[in-house]
Amino acid sequence: MITKYVFRGDCTVTDDGVDAVIEGPCVMSGRAVKVAVKSADLARYKAGDFVQDCFPYLKAAQREFLISGISSEAWDEMFPVEGEDDG
Repeated sequence: MITKYVFRGDCTVTDDGVDAVIEGPCVMSGRAVKVAVKSADLARYKAGDFVQDCFPYLKAAQREFLISGISSEAWDEMFPVEGEDDG
């Protein structure tokens, strides 16, 4: 089984039992990323529920960070929208 980025050890999770804040570096750029979630939802995600079911209130880019560790900025740099690049 592939371990989700948020649980690999690169992130810190501050959890007060109600809310949790996940902080960690983007795997591509190293830039810090912070995502706030509900503690119960994070527990469901750790237990194996789908990220989109656990965190419907997060943006897709925030959910992607929890899965892969790639920030939205790094994603945009890797896959620019056609017509936005300089080349």
